[in-house]
Amino acid sequence: MKKLTLFALLTFIISFQLSAQVAYKTQPAEGYYESVKALIMPMVPTQAEMMIEKASPIPVNFKDTILKYDWYEIANYFFYEKEYKSKFSKDLPEQEMTQANLQFEFNRYTPQGVNYRMSLDRLKNGTVKITTVTFDEGTATTLVEVKKVGTKNMLVTSDYGEKEMQEILSYKNGVWIMSIRKSPTDNIKKFHIAYMAVPKAF
Repeated sequence: MKKLTLFALLTFIISFQLSAQVAYKTQPAEGYYESVKALIMPMVPTQAEMMIEKASPIPVNFKDTILKYDWYEIANYFFYEKEYKSKFSKDLPEQEMTQANLQFEFNRYTPQGVNYRMSLDRLKNGTVKITTVTFDEGTATTLVEVKKVGTKNMLVTSDYGEKEMQEILSYKNGVWIMSIRKSPTDNIKKFHIAYMAVPKAF
């Protein structure tokens, strides 16, 4: 099977062209979507905040924080395209009324660091379903460690036996921002992605 780098994997996720989704083994209780939305919407970074390239300190034992929560993708900024995106924008209530299906991607990590790529699907009638495209923990992307490389905090993952590192820019008030590059020296085709920590509720 062709190896996928972390860059390619995250690009794939952001494209929202996920296929072969199946219902997750457990589903949230009624009201979960509204609580997630209420938690995230006030915290979505602006375009200016997403463009900041200077890293800031992160908590000690940040890996434990990553394993503890679900991580909803809340904003992206693509430097080459100069494009900002967020699925939790102020017009979300209007989208709920007009769109047949809204999809919100998030990551869930097991205690062993296995990354489940998840999606919350919200239908126009208010029905919510959680799906995943992770079927085999043995071949799933795994969080290895968070470590310091020079002055940078790096997220180390393993995908099909190949380790990848990407820079952690910041973590504050539950918002975790990553800088994703195709290569360590690529300053053109890179993007920043923001995640929000949401307590695991199902």
